[in-house]
Amino acid sequence: MSINGSTISPCVKCGSHTFVSPLHDDKGGPLMCPVCQGKWHAEHSRRRKWGRIIIKAMKFYQREGGSWNDFDKMKFAAGGIFESYGVDLLGYGADTIGAEVGDITAELLADTIQLTHPDKHPPERNVMATRVTQELLALKPFVFPAPPPEPKKARKPRDDSLSETGGTIKDPSQPKYPCEVCAGTTLSFYCDPCRAEWKKREQKEREGQNAKRRRYNAQQRQRYAARQWRRRSRLTACEGCSEQFKGKRNDARYCSAACRQRSYRQRREVGHA
Repeated sequence: MSINGSTISPCVKCGSHTFVSPLHDDKGGPLMCPVCQGKWHAEHSRRRKWGRIIIKAMKFYQREGGSWNDFDKMKFAAGGIFESYGVDLLGYGADTIGAEVGDITAELLADTIQLTHPDKHPPERNVMATRVTQELLALKPFVFPAPPPEPKKARKPRDDSLSETGGTIKDPSQPKYPCEVCAGTTLSFYCDPCRAEWKKREQKEREGQNAKRRRYNAQQRQRYAARQWRRRSRLTACEGCSEQFKGKRNDARYCSAACRQRSYRQRREVGHA
């Protein structure tokens, strides 16, 4: 039974038998009920937002002369592992403001403070303007400057003698994998395009491993054949006539059946004597 794209089936998250639909709508995904879908999107949306803020902070810290080795110490400081022992890694204390940070830049915050300053408003709004300005000033430690614009690269003169094999503007761009929705999830929650791309890459990797194993086995067979040829090509002295011969077996002792029989008779005569 299907109603507006939803079907009645067990939810993969909570197991309840109710109306379910793909997690990522038209992009597919596991079938989940509306309640579980809301919880999933709320959790991962917050995580992606704060992840982007942390990445910006790490890039700004490195651009200001920070070292990549300090990031591990920051993880311990953020986790509070050494805080109970009174150890302050890198001199960073605990947060005292505790306000949530929006995705704004230092320049935007400065412009906003100028607009909300009490001097810009009439006396009847002085109290509210002062309170808003103080709250905005408290956000200054939590915002970062906008990245400087990248310098434009000088275009090289065109050389028609070089044949370029790049794609045209009509060719579709390479899809991002995994997409922004599936970046922080596991394979079971991937949308249909990301799952198809994962299967494609997995198949390509498996074929590469099989080709590598076939090449290794062929090399092993070649080395074994060469070793056998060297063993068969060695000359051995016959114990009967002392002539050099190439035996068909590695443990061959006689060059012919006559030498083998002659040696046998000699051993019998010595034994009867």
